[in-house]
Amino acid sequence: MKKLLIISGIIILSLVVFLIFNFLYKPMDKKLQDKTIVKYFGNEARGDFNNDGKEDVVYLYTEDGGGSGTFYYVKAKLGTEDGFVETNGILLGDRIAPQTTNFMEGKIIVNYADRAIDEPMTTKPSIGISKYLKVVGLQLVEL
Repeated sequence: MKKLLIISGIIILSLVVFLIFNFLYKPMDKKLQDKTIVKYFGNEARGDFNNDGKEDVVYLYTEDGGGSGTFYYVKAKLGTEDGFVETNGILLGDRIAPQTTNFMEGKIIVNYADRAIDEPMTTKPSIGISKYLKVVGLQLVEL
């Protein structure tokens, strides 16, 4: 009889844990995901990033999750016979000031202004940064 009560208790506890994790936490995650707004920013550069003879394009986009930050990313679309294939995005920073994007000598160069590591986010970006990237396979990678 004791074994039956222990097994029943374990089953009930397992069911409670299952219900909590699948019905209380998942909807909250979904709500957070629904708040993220992704926007095309621009700053395009074009070229043949992967040497396949087809034109590719790199551009910036932003993600805004509803908080105070606006996160800037760079991503490439690689030309194929059937259209374009997207690469991964690479984070540039939060509330940066994008400048130019270029493709020179096989490298993608994204120029932007950011803050010093010890400056508050309310400080206007003033430090020039150049991020160098290239396409390897279907991945955008930092150099």
